[in-house]
Amino acid sequence: MIYTAMNILFLASPQNKPECSYYSKYITHYGGNCIIYENQDDFFETLQTHSFKPDLLVLDYGQFNHLILNVYNYLKNSYRCSIPAVFFNDPYLQNEDYIDYWHETLEMVYMNGNFRFENYRHSLMILANAMQSYQKEKQDAEKKALPPSGNITAQNETMQNQNQFFCRETAALLSAASYMIYSTLVKKAPEAVSIEELAASIKKNAKTPSRNTVVCLISRIRTALRTAGSDTYDIIKSDNGYRLIKRTAI
Repeated sequence: MIYTAMNILFLASPQNKPECSYYSKYITHYGGNCIIYENQDDFFETLQTHSFKPDLLVLDYGQFNHLILNVYNYLKNSYRCSIPAVFFNDPYLQNEDYIDYWHETLEMVYMNGNFRFENYRHSLMILANAMQSYQKEKQDAEKKALPPSGNITAQNETMQNQNQFFCRETAALLSAASYMIYSTLVKKAPEAVSIEELAASIKKNAKTPSRNTVVCLISRIRTALRTAGSDTYDIIKSDNGYRLIKRTAI
């Protein structure tokens, strides 16, 4: 099959635009054409007017306060959009299985249409390479920021700690806002995170969510932990905020 350069439309939240700009530059280097939108209205207007005819949509999960499958249904039913879409920060996506995961997801979502994954494999491989390159550069920068004597040890301890508290099954059940709070708790676990810091993690358009909003989202995360069948983790309230902990076996 001869590869044809694709038009790729990005939707990114302001805080993730630098990351998407990196992906766009990487993809453009390999012959793709990319446009990045931060505003949902402009993004969906482009889909409707076809002023830029995209072949693939690359979305920021932080732009949608819904489960991923609901977003796919919204695109297909409300906008009659048959253009394949992937989330570059899908909470269920892991570094080692980008292509396999996208293949499985897209085949499931677009199974009733004329979708052929092989038509998109090359572009998605370039996107996957861009994501891996970005993560590597980010990790290298974090290593350089550490004291020389503690580079490897501190980096490994941080990664092990995050893996210890992260539950993929729970993450897959969360909306974007809930996932951002969950991610913040995972990064700081088992330390307490203040409500102010949790609210800042889901801040949109310079508007900080209320304390009640954060408390409601915490409740949803607890529900997701139970729904995922995980009795290993819990979120507890402390004087300084909320903590994600591992239960002690009795």
